[in-house]
Amino acid sequence: MPTPTLRPYQQRFIGDISEAMRIFKRVLCQLGTGGGKTVCFSYIAQKTAEKGNNILILSNRTELLTQAGSSLDNIGVNAEYISPKHRKVPTTNVVVAMAQTLRMRYEREDWRKYLESVDLLIIDEAHQNDFQYIFDSNIFDKKWVLGFTATPKRSGKMTQLGIQYEAIVLGTKTQELIDLGFLKPARYFTLDAPDLSKVETDNKDGDYKSKQLQAIYDTPERYGGLISEYNRLTPNTSSLCFCANQIHAIQTCIEFNKAGISSKFLVSGFGKDDDGYSVLQENLHLTGKREDVIAEFKRGDFLVLVNAKMLTTGFDAPNVFTVILNMATLSLSLYLQMLGRGSRLFEGKDNFTVLDFGGNWKRHGNYEDDMKWSLWHTVQDGCGVAPTKICPTDKKDNEGKTGCGRMILSTYQACPFDDCGYVFATEKEIREIELREVIGGKTKFTEMSALELKAYAELNNNSMHWVYRMLYIGGGDVGFRKGMKELGYSGKFIWMTLERLKKSK
Repeated sequence: MPTPTLRPYQQRFIGDISEAMRIFKRVLCQLGTGGGKTVCFSYIAQKTAEKGNNILILSNRTELLTQAGSSLDNIGVNAEYISPKHRKVPTTNVVVAMAQTLRMRYEREDWRKYLESVDLLIIDEAHQNDFQYIFDSNIFDKKWVLGFTATPKRSGKMTQLGIQYEAIVLGTKTQELIDLGFLKPARYFTLDAPDLSKVETDNKDGDYKSKQLQAIYDTPERYGGLISEYNRLTPNTSSLCFCANQIHAIQTCIEFNKAGISSKFLVSGFGKDDDGYSVLQENLHLTGKREDVIAEFKRGDFLVLVNAKMLTTGFDAPNVFTVILNMATLSLSLYLQMLGRGSRLFEGKDNFTVLDFGGNWKRHGNYEDDMKWSLWHTVQDGCGVAPTKICPTDKKDNEGKTGCGRMILSTYQACPFDDCGYVFATEKEIREIELREVIGGKTKFTEMSALELKAYAELNNNSMHWVYRMLYIGGGDVGFRKGMKELGYSGKFIWMTLERLKKSK
């Protein structure tokens, strides 16, 4: 039986999992998107099966089920697949099943007997809540359970991962995977989210309520801004676009096609009584069977694939050059899963571009940042930090006033400081607002004003020395002195700091 070729970091990851299993029965295993979780747990399944044990692999998405199956096939593991049409109790020692399918059967006596014979349960995308019934039952109380996820993060009133798992094993960080050449870095263009102060959050998952979010984004001005920025920044690129909900996804797809940008959408679970069913029926020519639409997208038959948070896990399309966030989210996990779709290697791809129309970058940071994962969260987690924006110093409002450069809440329509009063552009003016690249290398940081650099440093815990260095790299002696004066420093301090920078250059 062939053994999968493991990368060194994958070997270390599996070794760490093995060590954890010597002590704990339930272990959560984290490895970033694109790191090869499926390969890792397929290897574990293979080695466990060789010892005569029974393994059950559970997934919550068809694409994930297919990936797991393909990975097992590649290493010669004879796995049995449990589909909705599969009624017989499994007879092989490696079984792959949908969580939703198993849920409908696990209380039947014959299936319960099979489940009791399982020695190792592997759960893919374990941060999702679709596996709750497994832990609510007592079937696997004394069995080994391995959960795999790129984003071990829950929020709101979702069941704590620490209740379901005893330990967490952290794999190689995303930035290291980029440095090793296994993933592509991102460049970010961001726009402050619209006023979301009146959008409620769902108590269960802590994220925005999708219908209310859709109402904010479903405007001609927002669609116009989306189209114009795509054409300006990433024209003719293969793009994956995420929307607030299914109706929003359909309408966004329509707008792309109106603008001459070939696009299709994917939605799920639309019934005749659902809102937007008539819109769906009128636009069936812009969609199709899930597998067919995805295949067309991968072939490059159209440019933009629009969805409503469907293609966040299990969707592997290396040809994605642009990820469009046509929505805002409070969920760090969702944010990272969406961005991860663009990180795969592909010929001619040096990086992928993020067009962020929801202020998500300010809320969550870069997908390559070092995340502090934990099995526990507070009930309020997932609400993120309050979205912010910088009162601009490089533009005037309709009354001719220039901003003050302070960082303020994004919900403010006018700067709240008495000595400023800058009025921000309204929704109707979004066509004139351009996304600004906020990160993507030193050259982009050096394009920021001094006040923007200081605000960014405070938000990301960067030192002021970093600010000084960016000012010097970007503007030389003259630019540095000008920026330091904007920050309120004295001439003597500016001179001394400049001399130190020159010596360290």
